[in-house]
Amino acid sequence: MGIIDTTGPGFLLVSHAVIMVLTWGIMVPASLVITRFFKVMPGQNYPEETDSKFWMRTHRVMSTTVVFVSTFGAGVAVLALNGISFASLHAKWGFAVVVLGWCQLFIAMQRGTHGGPWGLKNPDRIVKPRDEWFGDHYNMTLRRRIFETIHISTGYLTAIAGMVAITLGIIQFGLAWPWHAAYGALVFAILFSYWKFSRQGRRVPTYQAIWGLSPEHPGNQERGSDR
Repeated sequence: MGIIDTTGPGFLLVSHAVIMVLTWGIMVPASLVITRFFKVMPGQNYPEETDSKFWMRTHRVMSTTVVFVSTFGAGVAVLALNGISFASLHAKWGFAVVVLGWCQLFIAMQRGTHGGPWGLKNPDRIVKPRDEWFGDHYNMTLRRRIFETIHISTGYLTAIAGMVAITLGIIQFGLAWPWHAAYGALVFAILFSYWKFSRQGRRVPTYQAIWGLSPEHPGNQERGSDR
């Protein structure tokens, strides 16, 4: 009986819901907050100390995890329903979100070269010869600017779409009002964190967080990266 209880459609659908809430409802918003407001860590001696790796490592790990795990979660729903079904708005929206997630991983691969006075894996900031500084990011090439515009805009669009999919899922499951209230509280917490960290002036452009404020860096000679 225990095996039946833990392999039936009901259990699988609950598992699907838990996976999607954890990935698109919690991990994605958390990743966005970290990426936007923690390029410079609390206590970091900025701008003398630059290029904290925390936000990028977190962003990469969380984004990749979300896409792979939520794809598995979508597969769990397909298994529970004995096949792919787009009968509901939630199913259509959820499928689109997973596809957008994979698109984000592909877009991220188009970022171009890094460049700069020191390498990505150079914790001692040993300066390279100046003729080795060129990179799409460091020099803010057209490729990099296009990448940032697309990646940032579609990233937020995908995150919002994910939260909408969760809302539609809650409605479709017919969950009681405490679940609606709990998810509403989560959304409020995300918006509040954006407001709070914005007021604290925690937002530092990526370019300046990595290379500092010196005008010798090409991206600081005009409006640089906003990511």
